[in-house]
Order: sequence, then structure tokens, then C-alpha cells
Amino acid sequence: MQEGNRAVIIPSIASGNLLNVDEEIKFIDANYANIHIDIEDGNYIPNITFGIKLLELICKKSSSRKSIHLMVNKPELFLKSVKKCDPYIVFIHVDVTRYPSELIRLYQDEGIRVGIAINPSIDIDSIDHVIPLTDDILVLTSEPDGRGQKYIKAMEKKICRLHDYKLNIWVDGGITEDKIDDLLKIGVKNIVMGRAVFADRKKIIATK
Repeated sequence: MQEGNRAVIIPSIASGNLLNVDEEIKFIDANYANIHIDIEDGNYIPNITFGIKLLELICKKSSSRKSIHLMVNKPELFLKSVKKCDPYIVFIHVDVTRYPSELIRLYQDEGIRVGIAINPSIDIDSIDHVIPLTDDILVLTSEPDGRGQKYIKAMEKKICRLHDYKLNIWVDGGITEDKIDDLLKIGVKNIVMGRAVFADRKKIIATK
């Protein structure tokens, strides 16, 4: 989703004020035109973010380009609702299934762009056989859903290795404004940010 030579900052709505979702969506639409929606089912990871109804309401309300990250044990159950949202891309964790290729194709057969999401503990070699099925990968740069989890700098080595696959690399997790330059230097162009965006409610710009 790189726009020219500029990296794209994609705010994660789950880090906004969920008691005032309408205003947070307006803020995102006005300043970023991209919105990232994390769906957590309380099983794949302990937290629960948005259910199907709220997901559909957010998608209907927001005019931004939508990326959806399914942190769930059964991504196939979300297919119909995700399709209604007309997302730019949906990221799934292939470690939740014994047949990741089928899971990816299930979404692709519905005309949905699919990316692979990987936790810090995932070995790239373990997903080597499915990486060619997609053009996008989302690297989690902190442990998912951990309160106050910090950016894991060691993930930058994994990001550099992923360039061998000629992928569009996205990153998400503990990213603060001071990390942007480091990410740009290693070729990351799609940067999902949560608390850093909503803390000061200012527009963060990545210039290169």
C-alpha cells in the first residue's frame, strides 16, 4: 500500500477511545484515510476487541481504506462479515490451521486480498511454503495484545530477511514516532500505529 515514495501510517482503531468510536473514526478519516481494525476473539489471544456487528458498523461509518487483522482461531467464520466491509486487505495467522494454503485461498476465492500475519515467535521457515501465495505480510513488532508491550528491535532482522520474498511488508506493535526512520531505512512502507497516534491526536507523517 506504499503511496509513491512515502510510507503510509495506518492508525489502529482498537487503540482509540472506544467509548467515542464515532469521533475517532472522523479523526482517522480526516488525517490518514487508512484505518486498521484488529479483531480479537479472546481465544487466539486473551483480549476481545470488536464483534461482528461493531466491525460492520466501523466499516460502514469510515470512508478510509480498511485493513483488517484477524487474531482469531477460526478465520473462516469471519469471511462473510469481512467481505461486507470491502477491505483493502485482510491479514490472517496461518498458524491457527493445519491447512494454511486452503485458508488463504478461501478468502482469495471471494475476491479478498489476503496477507499473512506473523507473531514474533514465528519462524519464517515454518511458513515458507505459503508465503508465495500472497504479496503482503504483517510483522508484529511486539507480542500481540500485551498491555504496555514494547517494540522488539530484533524483529528488524526478520523484516530484512523477508525482503528476499519481494513482499509488501507491514509492521504493527509498540511503534512510536521515533521508530519510523529506522523502519524506513529497512524498507518498511506500511506502518500500523496505535497508542502513538491517539495519545496526542496529531497527524504523524512518514516522509520517505
